[in-house]
Amino acid sequence: MSSTTPASAVSNDLPPTAELPLPTNVTAPSINTPNTQPIEAKATVNYGRDLVTLAKIYTEESKYSGEDNNFDRKLTIFNDLCNRIGIP
Repeated sequence: MSSTTPASAVSNDLPPTAELPLPTNVTAPSINTPNTQPIEAKATVNYGRDLVTLAKIYTEESKYSGEDNNFDRKLTIFNDLCNRIGIP
């Protein structure tokens, strides 16, 4: 029986390896994009029910008729009713 010796996994016949330089910090070039603001999601508000409520409580006496009425006073009443209901 002949015995063979396994070949060495490391060969001494390889040329010497050069040392690699240390990695450097490289930044990607900036892309010119317009300054945009993030879009905010806004909840939709359904004022239908609020307007029906306003129509029910906004009596004829509260409305401006143009005849001997003070417009500023009637507008104040209207704005007050809107605030009570929650209409901005």
